[in-house]
Amino acid sequence: MISPAATTEILKAYPRLGFKAQFAQLLTDHCKREPLSQLGTWLDGYCRDAVPEAAFPDPKAVIHSAPFDE
Repeated sequence: MISPAATTEILKAYPRLGFKAQFAQLLTDHCKREPLSQLGTWLDGYCRDAVPEAAFPDPKAVIHSAPFDE
């Protein structure tokens, strides 16, 4: 575990420079450009929230529409 003092020194040497906001904006921009590209990944829910108007498939409907009898 990194001590609070070490964390302070690290952040002094390498400031975050608004990382959270910039990274969130990067993810949002990506989702807006390619909302379906993240299906089934850690960004799936993020993209669904960022671009709710995108035509995300319903997994249950996809499974049930498969052309098999069973």
